[in-house]
Amino acid sequence: MQADGGLESAHKRRYKNVFDGIIKIVRTEGISQLWRGCGPMIVRSTLITSVQLTTYDMVKRFLVSHYNFHEERVSTYILSSIVTAFAASLVTSPVDVVKTRMMNKQVLYSSAIDCTWKTLKYEGPFGFYKGFLPTFMRLTPHNIILWVTMENVQQALSRYA
Repeated sequence: MQADGGLESAHKRRYKNVFDGIIKIVRTEGISQLWRGCGPMIVRSTLITSVQLTTYDMVKRFLVSHYNFHEERVSTYILSSIVTAFAASLVTSPVDVVKTRMMNKQVLYSSAIDCTWKTLKYEGPFGFYKGFLPTFMRLTPHNIILWVTMENVQQALSRYA
């Protein structure tokens, strides 16, 4: 349904709702097509979680030890969160490009690996960073809320432990 906006009128699927979409996909393309793009999505989820968990703590420790940031100040949390969002965007953008292209079912690609090679061949390495800025802009507030909340919850719980 979301991808219809980018398709030519003749190729639009025009699903009425989610259930109509699922039924039509299963009938016309087969049940396996419900999981199209799932492989790259699993890779992306693994990468983003790994990057966020490690980067936040490393950046926070670096700011505290090298730049005399206070360990329990919101400014430390926010700056660490912004750097974490940048790192997560940098690492996940290539997977996002492949995932999006596979989920949009462009006939150009037979698999995620084929999509990766063709993107590299025809667009170069920067082809994997289309949409980097919107990704970064989306992940920045998410990371700030996530990490500031986590730090405050941790501090509150440590007072009662």
